[in-house]
Amino acid sequence: MAQARTFKSRLDRVDRKVDREPWHDDHAKAMACRDLEDALRAELALYREIEDLDAELRLSWAKGAAYSAATERRIEGVHHRWVKRNAPLLAVIRRYRREFGEVEGADEFLRVHREAKSVSDELSEDAARKGA
Repeated sequence: MAQARTFKSRLDRVDRKVDREPWHDDHAKAMACRDLEDALRAELALYREIEDLDAELRLSWAKGAAYSAATERRIEGVHHRWVKRNAPLLAVIRRYRREFGEVEGADEFLRVHREAKSVSDELSEDAARKGA
């Protein structure tokens, strides 16, 4: 019985492959790479927005606006979450680079993520020292 199911599932898979155009798999992979490039652009834009908000906040404090520890912690939290949510993209970039060579925007994304992670790690260490 199990052998019959295995045979049928293999036959179904082969049947679907025969019906696809020969270029279909390569096209699907290329489109996945494009989707990754789009995601990298979107995440870089989001990070720039986070950095702009942080700079605007610090400038307002430098000009005399009342300091808010809660707002500072909130910006730091957004920063930490951006780093964490994008960590899985690092492996995807490596895989796509092996397969396709160039991934548009990957160098910039990797540089920004590395810098952001460094800042995030420093903020975590500072918070741990203050809490200790």
